[in-house]
Amino acid sequence: MPEIITGRIVKILDESHIVANFGLRDGVSNGDRFVVFEAGEEITDPETGESLGELELVKAHIEAVHVQDRMTLLTPFAVVSGQRETATVLSAVMARTSTKNTPAERAPLTVRTDQVSGIPVIRPVQVGDCIRRIS
Repeated sequence: MPEIITGRIVKILDESHIVANFGLRDGVSNGDRFVVFEAGEEITDPETGESLGELELVKAHIEAVHVQDRMTLLTPFAVVSGQRETATVLSAVMARTSTKNTPAERAPLTVRTDQVSGIPVIRPVQVGDCIRRIS
């Protein structure tokens, strides 16, 4: 399993290119894939009361396209049915991700309605957002 690499967005160049504060010295290579996320609410195990950590609210999937010593240029990609799909802009990835989560496209679940907390609102990608390598 690859080493966990985390960092933050330090600059947004345009709708298709962002810069992160990690690079070659951190073990990043061209083609490495990452998620941009913000921390959501803390989730606890209802049986043990133990904290399972904060829910990661994924904003975008991005890929390293140019790695320097201390920074990396990244561009978005979307995952569609296990295949890689190149996207042209972060806003397109975000729109496509949010529209694929409609009730008509999800498998129906039977749940207790008094336990539904709702889907959290995910803000646009911004400087300072967290990034974590996923492959």
